[in-house]
Amino acid sequence: APSFDAVLVSVDAVLRVVCWDRLGENNEGHDDLAAGIGKGGKENLENLAQSVEYLQDRMGVPRDMHLPAARHLRANLNVGIKDLLTPMDAIN
Repeated sequence: APSFDAVLVSVDAVLRVVCWDRLGENNEGHDDLAAGIGKGGKENLENLAQSVEYLQDRMGVPRDMHLPAARHLRANLNVGIKDLLTPMDAIN
């Protein structure tokens, strides 16, 4: 996926939201981050989804984390990707 500043900010926001959800924490900025993810139109959403998929596919076990933790994170990233693609379908 191309490296754009807007995409980098959105990837950071996706990862924060996924981690907060995994930890069961409700952070004050959670809703603001979640609402801001993917702003910038269809192209930004496509690049964001590709970036998260790239990260998900290259998560190494055991180098990066233990297998159960990696499975949970990948599953949560799958949900995040699905949530990103839903608004894109509405744009089409």
